[in-house]
Amino acid sequence: MNILTMKWIDLLVGIPLCVLLTPLAWIGRHILRPAVLQVEEKSDILFIKMMGIGSILLATPAVRAVRSQFPGARLHLVTFRNARHMADNLRIFDEIHSLRTANLWVFGYDTVVFLFHSWRQGYVVAFDFEFFSKFSVVLAFLSGACHIVGFRSPLVFRGSLLTHPVYFNHYRHVTENFVSQVRAIGADTTDLLLSPMRYNAEDESFVVSFLSQQAVPSDARLILVNIHAGDLCLERRWPAAYYRELVQALRKRYTDVWFLFVGAPKEKAYVDETLQSIEDKFRILNAAGFSLYQMAALMRRSALLISNDSGPLHFAESVELPTVSFFGPAPVNLFSPKGPRHRILYARVECSPCLNYYGLTRPICQGNNVCMKNILPEQAEQVVVEQLERWHPEDAPTGAS
Repeated sequence: MNILTMKWIDLLVGIPLCVLLTPLAWIGRHILRPAVLQVEEKSDILFIKMMGIGSILLATPAVRAVRSQFPGARLHLVTFRNARHMADNLRIFDEIHSLRTANLWVFGYDTVVFLFHSWRQGYVVAFDFEFFSKFSVVLAFLSGACHIVGFRSPLVFRGSLLTHPVYFNHYRHVTENFVSQVRAIGADTTDLLLSPMRYNAEDESFVVSFLSQQAVPSDARLILVNIHAGDLCLERRWPAAYYRELVQALRKRYTDVWFLFVGAPKEKAYVDETLQSIEDKFRILNAAGFSLYQMAALMRRSALLISNDSGPLHFAESVELPTVSFFGPAPVNLFSPKGPRHRILYARVECSPCLNYYGLTRPICQGNNVCMKNILPEQAEQVVVEQLERWHPEDAPTGAS
């Protein structure tokens, strides 16, 4: 199933389910479930984060806070199958449950299997980390968790299935919003750094071999370029022609820099299409298709990432790789990387940002993303130059294994 299909299912099926389950939720809150949310040392705690491998990274400060407060608790995550590799990489969950989305029948089967497991497990609390999804709150309710913590908004109907609704603050970063949920069980933190992506010696060897095969000098500086933005909102892409112009200008300015266009395996074709019009591709490589672990190892060797607002931007933040990123449809204050290593380019056109998580989830421009087109390559070039002069690869911490 593609993302659009899942969104329609969430809307058409999710709303009736929320309506039908609300009376049961009322009975549970007032008769069956304890009023006080109390987590014991060895409790089982469920986190629900279905979409967005970058979002799983953004949730790590909140998960670490729970682990610190309840070191004996078992932390579970349920997510879509295509996001499981990120959760596995981070090693912060004791058990990970993944739902396949190949088609409706497989998805339904995996959901039922997970629910049977949940009833046997006996979760004390379920944290719904999705942004107002109907499916996630229904899943949390049907999991049988004694308490359900999730985001609320007066502009979104999700029934009354939450036992501990938490206001989603659109003026605070997503990491802070996630932490606001875990405060419901007494966990808290001021450490909002993302947990680092991991890799091992084998991943490092893969990267060294790849660079050697491409005749990249061992002392070359590497700039990673991410031209993708995921299928959820293609309007987050900075124009491909702008990327080509920027890379060409930087290549003329720096003779020791190699440019590696990164992405998931399915994005390799889009990279090829973007690079097709460049006749001289010396020091420009298509490096799409690395695993998450290999990407982490590659980022540790790199000087900079140039990226749209998407998962790799958060990957870079987690390993403290300096970045230059482009924002338009999505709110900068919610998703931008934090800290002095990160520079953001944002054109303040009248319709930007247009996305929110309580109503509009598709840009009103329907592809004519002037918010991105108004960020010019020469502006980006200047910021990239400043970043390269300020930060050096040797400043980065050593990698995790």
